[in-house]
Amino acid sequence: MRTFLFLICFQLSSCFHLQRWNECNHAYVTNLQFSQLRERTEELTNDLMNEQITEIAKELIKPQNIEDLASGGDNFRELRETWLLWLQNGLRDSGLLRWIIDWLTRFSVAPDFYQTNPHCFPEFCRISGYPLWISSFFHHLLNTTATQQEYAVDFQTIRYGSQSNQYAHVMINANATSTDSTPLIVFVHGGAWGSGFPAMYRLTALPFLEKGYRVAILGYRLYPEVLVQGQVNDIAQGVTYLLNQYQNAPTIMIGHSSGAHTSVLANLQGQLDSSNVIGLIGMAGIYDIEQHYDYECLRGVDQISPMRSCCGTTEQKLRQYSPRYMKPTTRLPLLLLHGTNDDVALPRESIMLHESLSSTNVAELALLQGVGHQDTVLQIALGGKTRDTIFNWIQNLGREETR
Repeated sequence: MRTFLFLICFQLSSCFHLQRWNECNHAYVTNLQFSQLRERTEELTNDLMNEQITEIAKELIKPQNIEDLASGGDNFRELRETWLLWLQNGLRDSGLLRWIIDWLTRFSVAPDFYQTNPHCFPEFCRISGYPLWISSFFHHLLNTTATQQEYAVDFQTIRYGSQSNQYAHVMINANATSTDSTPLIVFVHGGAWGSGFPAMYRLTALPFLEKGYRVAILGYRLYPEVLVQGQVNDIAQGVTYLLNQYQNAPTIMIGHSSGAHTSVLANLQGQLDSSNVIGLIGMAGIYDIEQHYDYECLRGVDQISPMRSCCGTTEQKLRQYSPRYMKPTTRLPLLLLHGTNDDVALPRESIMLHESLSSTNVAELALLQGVGHQDTVLQIALGGKTRDTIFNWIQNLGREETR
């Protein structure tokens, strides 16, 4: 049922974090040692970091410092030794891993999420286009109340290509007055380049719908169906289709994790070169593929993660698809948002990309204290530092546009 395809930001990479399979001889970063890094970083960072503090934070999270914090302590040694290399690669390259992760999301993570956040299920029903009486019924049944005044939502699925994953879920507040200047938010989900689907992230639309914005959650083809350039092309094709549907709508893109990587790639390749795309937000993204592959080895997920197979197996390919090493061809305003507690995609990814783009003056960096990898998405739907930072940036962006 459609109501059971909900938003939750448990990425494929998060599942990797719980199952640290390893074929490398690298040491592992333990939770205790990561907490030491977090504490040291948080002492020296503000939510919106200036250049001086950025330099200090960058020093703290250089690769050698991460390796210094690594140790041989590992509770998953027996599991890693049991899972043979051919099995890990086979799960990855056959697409079976994607099916497993998506199935677990629907039937395991979803009930847990709704048990913790019971008010979200009625809200999910409402923004999925169901009649208001259905969401009201579940609010009454679950003894919850709507966080905002209820409004009807026009929900539709738009296909921008002939392939099964080339579609977007579009939501519009039916009670709001839409004009050509009504903003359009395009959200690009993550999933380690090989998992995820738009319905998982539908609740991210809530705060934007409340402000009268249009929202599109963009789907795209995943590994092993396509490699990274195919994903980038899908995103650009989907955005172009949406811009044609909602002409003159000021459009802001938001990508999370691998979705941030591919969205930033599309921008730096010049594929988002439209006057209607006015900003891009990369949340918890990976922007140096080679560097992150070393970190995947530390975590023991390098052989089951789709990243290297999807982005290229040679150093030249890895750099070709690493935004950190690319020369920007556009001046689209970019917000790099990262939580200091992110141990799936380290904050150094955003810090170093911000430094590489410093000469263009188009990128802003926001490090959010105490925020983890999944939190960045959850806080959009449930409220928190991520939502506040995004709306402050959009508000300032609007001021710049009107000058």
